[in-house]
Amino acid sequence: MRRREKETMGVATLTEADFPDWRDAAAYGDYARWTYRRWAWEFLRRNPRYIDACHRLNPRGRPSAPGSEEVLQEAAKFGRRDLKYFNSPYDEKDRYWLSERVADQAWVESKEPVSKTFNLVPGQVAILFDVRPIRVAGPAALAVMLEHAKELLIGEYRAIVDPEGKHGYDAELGKVERVRKPRLKPKELLEKLRIYDAVVHQGASHSDVAEQLFADAGEDHAARKRVEYKCWGKAKEMIEGLKLLELVPRDHA
Repeated sequence: MRRREKETMGVATLTEADFPDWRDAAAYGDYARWTYRRWAWEFLRRNPRYIDACHRLNPRGRPSAPGSEEVLQEAAKFGRRDLKYFNSPYDEKDRYWLSERVADQAWVESKEPVSKTFNLVPGQVAILFDVRPIRVAGPAALAVMLEHAKELLIGEYRAIVDPEGKHGYDAELGKVERVRKPRLKPKELLEKLRIYDAVVHQGASHSDVAEQLFADAGEDHAARKRVEYKCWGKAKEMIEGLKLLELVPRDHA
């Protein structure tokens, strides 16, 4: 009986969520140097549905659940090829995101012969999309395809305004190029993690979060709460709406 209780206590320790104290930014480590995939993992491992899947399919808290068909299907719902345990430390060599399958534009392009006719006028461009990868890789597949389409459109734009390639990225071309490049905003992303940790995983009130994290947002409490609720909505979208998957392919951009 004692041994059984001891085993149960051990499992409970393994399956208990281990997130930093939301009140201390330093507790999150050197977040300014995190890659897009690292941020994606930090958002995913806080998702209640993902945590529940780990509890159900990997109750012993192994670094990764055994790759049964059920595990693979469940992992795919979260844009992954494996069910990495939510308390597992991040590994920069992690290549188990399904969205990385579409990081190579050749994979996105149709492998079947397609014939389409478009009546275009000078200056118009037609781009054919294959939406089937989205079934497997989720929103990240769409993000990669749109990024590739944008590159094609910028190329066509340059061919019109600078056909001889004299100006490179100067003037308006440079503005287009700068908009295209994805940029990390660690402080904004960290705010979302801290809010979610506070409210969902550590039982803090929205009022407490508003006072702690958004003291500079306004002189009165109502103003701080408005800013906090806006950030809270974005945090839920990233974590519960799996918008985090859009971060994964950006390491390849």
